[in-house]
Amino acid sequence: MRFDPEETVAALATPAGTGALGVIRVSGPKAAGIAEQVFRGKRKIADLKGYEAAYGHACRPDGTVLDEVIVLRFRAPKSYTGEDSVEFSCHGGPAVLESVLDALYEAGARPAGPGEFTRRALMNGKLSLTQAEGVGALIGADSRQAADLALTQREGRLNAVLEQTEEQLIDLQAHLAAVIDFPEEDVPEMTVTQLIDGAEQARGVLSELLDTYESGQILQNGIRTALLGPPNAGKSSLMNRLCGRKRSIVTDIPGTTRDLVESTVRLEELTLHLIDTAGLTDTEDPVEAEGVSMALEQLRSAQLVLLVLEAGRELPEEWMNLAEQKPTVLLWNKQDLRPGAVPPELAERFPLHLAVSAKTGEGLEQLTPLIRQAVSLHQLSGDTAALLNRRQKDAALRTERALEQAVRLLKEQGNFDLASACMDEALDELLSLSGKQVDETVIDRVFSTFCVGK
Repeated sequence: MRFDPEETVAALATPAGTGALGVIRVSGPKAAGIAEQVFRGKRKIADLKGYEAAYGHACRPDGTVLDEVIVLRFRAPKSYTGEDSVEFSCHGGPAVLESVLDALYEAGARPAGPGEFTRRALMNGKLSLTQAEGVGALIGADSRQAADLALTQREGRLNAVLEQTEEQLIDLQAHLAAVIDFPEEDVPEMTVTQLIDGAEQARGVLSELLDTYESGQILQNGIRTALLGPPNAGKSSLMNRLCGRKRSIVTDIPGTTRDLVESTVRLEELTLHLIDTAGLTDTEDPVEAEGVSMALEQLRSAQLVLLVLEAGRELPEEWMNLAEQKPTVLLWNKQDLRPGAVPPELAERFPLHLAVSAKTGEGLEQLTPLIRQAVSLHQLSGDTAALLNRRQKDAALRTERALEQAVRLLKEQGNFDLASACMDEALDELLSLSGKQVDETVIDRVFSTFCVGK
């Protein structure tokens, strides 16, 4: 995306479509002058203080009135972008908004590209790259916890952790330099021990951040959830109950589901991408066997398994260790027919279990907390520093690996020169994670996912 800080840009800052109000943002060194050519009111935009508003009309250059508007003035650097900015609050009809934008473009503004306002905030030092990515995640959040996590990043929690770790690595490099460049000074052994401990501590920070990635992805994108279990255990009934409508065929005949049935549902603030699969069984029926094969394939890609078992029935031994392979919640189903607690041997193998009736809904009100625990969402609090995208994850992983190599070289070989090179690499990768040391290609990629107007 072309970026020139000397240009002034404008775009609709509210969603496209019909609404009560629409906001148009103008930002750049000529924002006030360009807006002045479009605005007609008792007060001049140039006379407005920062955060001050005025009533008037948006007009074409020939004086034709386009809309009744409120303008709000922001003076640099106290604006979202860090630049002079003006916002027009207009009526929300698409034709009105388009005509006001056309007038601003005719007055000298350029249409803003995707994420250009946030990019300008980055370039002007108002946001770090991770904070800008938090803005994008906040816009796309479809649950309260996802929004809270994105807002935490937008407010700089991740950036603060990265800056603290950066300072620690710089200090460690200074210790290494002392060992390498001044060997005659006989640097105390404790200093080297502290160096190793410090590198391992920094690596621990990166490891903890990496542990948040899957949970962050789950919050943003939902949980790929496989419904597994023997034939006639009630998987399809559970699917229909969670969906609130009939999605899977339900009969008393085992093996009714031969193909995959998929649906997306919301459980409180969780999004589940459900896949109802064929019953897991040994069979000579080629169609049913293909369904079982597809079910096993879904198991490999699932982020969560809801293992449905009819109360009173035994689970085949080969599935008893499933909870060790995938986050799993065991649902002891058909409580309406055979009420009773989960047997102790199953409860021990599947710590997250629940006695339910898919037919009546009994017990399912307790399912959401168990799912949150299964996929570790309960560990994410409102102030958690988390990795929200693949770029951040990859940079954190490279940083962790470089630190791991540095520690190994110090411990096993005492090779300070190579350890110093690894520490340099770790610091470079950490700076790329924070956005302090990234090229324009990376920045372009980050903002390509943003909507126009943000």
